[in-house]
Amino acid sequence: MSAHSGPAPLGLLDVVRTNGDSFHWANAQVSAPSVYQGNTPAWAATLKTPPASWDTYYFPWLLNVTGIHLYRSQQADSANFLIQNISGNSIQRDVAGLLRAASFEGALFAFRIWLPKLQAVSFEMHGTLTVAVRGEQTCTFATKPLYDTSTTDGNPYTVSETCQWNYAEPGCGDTTNNPCANSYVTCRQPNRFFGVLNTFQVNLQPTLTQINEVAVNRRRMI
Repeated sequence: MSAHSGPAPLGLLDVVRTNGDSFHWANAQVSAPSVYQGNTPAWAATLKTPPASWDTYYFPWLLNVTGIHLYRSQQADSANFLIQNISGNSIQRDVAGLLRAASFEGALFAFRIWLPKLQAVSFEMHGTLTVAVRGEQTCTFATKPLYDTSTTDGNPYTVSETCQWNYAEPGCGDTTNNPCANSYVTCRQPNRFFGVLNTFQVNLQPTLTQINEVAVNRRRMI
């Protein structure tokens, strides 16, 4: 309890590409349990000393994490991951080769702040990746949320008293040769009417409450 220092928290980044290949990056070389497990990429065969366990070994490739903003609403959360692009051989750098081998667009990621001494997580974020900047020494990945309302189309129909089905289509169900007027009155398949009935009565006449003005004293017999 008297210790004033200890191992610093680590940033762990798990990535699974759309082809199933998994990658585990951190800001320091560490072994830790991963969130996502996938296929061992073919790139691992080029390593001189491949790790004993691919899903628990984190390569020290994560240089910085910036721009984390959690809106706690339907607005898309954001972050930027800076990855090194220096390691490799004299012909091809590691990250550049991975980007050419398969796409990272839409890759699933999980970022965590890992406390080594507690073996626990203090922060966790999930989403998908997109390549923002490709540099000679670094590569920047931007993020997209798992559910992005800006890319999701809503219901194409409107709330109306008019039926939204086109006549004689499967949703309509009418097979006659006499098209309706898209109203409930003219509908011949009322059980399939795709509209909102908004019939109400307007009564603007004032009403008087019936009040008995005669005082009645009821005595109880005991």
